[in-house]
Amino acid sequence: MIAFLDLVRDIDLLPAPSSAVVKFASLAAEGSADLEELASTVRYDALLTQQLLARARATQGERAEGITQVRDALVILGTAGALETAVMHHAARPMMAALPAYGLGEGELWRHGVASSLAVEVIETVISTELPAGTRAAAFLHDVGKIVLARCMDENGLTLGELSQGRPPVFGQAELETLGFSHTMVGARIAQRWTLGPDIVTAIRNHHDPSSAEEPASVGAIRIANLAAKVAGCGLGAEGLGLSIDAAACGRLGITRQDFEFVCAEMHSRLPGALRAAAVLAGVAR
Repeated sequence: MIAFLDLVRDIDLLPAPSSAVVKFASLAAEGSADLEELASTVRYDALLTQQLLARARATQGERAEGITQVRDALVILGTAGALETAVMHHAARPMMAALPAYGLGEGELWRHGVASSLAVEVIETVISTELPAGTRAAAFLHDVGKIVLARCMDENGLTLGELSQGRPPVFGQAELETLGFSHTMVGARIAQRWTLGPDIVTAIRNHHDPSSAEEPASVGAIRIANLAAKVAGCGLGAEGLGLSIDAAACGRLGITRQDFEFVCAEMHSRLPGALRAAAVLAGVAR
């Protein structure tokens, strides 16, 4: 078992987002802030401003030169896209690390997060339910708890396969039984520590839990996006493709089998461009 204080120590070692990102996440969760209030929050953070402008310009092609103001970037990206951009930039570097305990090489956790976030973006085009603004950001972060648990496993010479004792790995079950914590619990605590708001915390905590009629739509969307990312070969690691489609979540969101196939195909076709754009945000070459 991992000592709780050791877990907290490792979570605290992860750099926290800037106050502007935290404020923006809060305003996005409330959903009542106007464009000027959101823009004013971003302007306090020169680096965030730069990232939002860069991503907005990347989407506009020949019209990119005309994007010079934060307000313009927010109009183009939307609140969800802007928050996703902020979170991707902040968390990219720790998520680039190799996690041998999970069988994930360098950049694989990051790639899985990008693919999952992109899948949520595609899901939004096939459902009538409006997802919370933080859903794409939560999709990118949903496995962030593995960073901390992998460090703990490395310190104790453990791997996910060893935790499973020869059985096929069952996500958080093996972690919880052997370590006392699952990556969903740890990831939720990281998001809480970063003050990203209850929507993101809940989505991360519950993305492997059994479906329930009361769960937020964002949880089901991330669960489906996680599977789509794995179908695309992103982030398989030692767990492999040990997932099946969540029929209950699909039913509540109105996603048919054909819709899911479209999400997978569309996400796969757009993934190279999304990875290039995310790599620019991370300040790395891919």
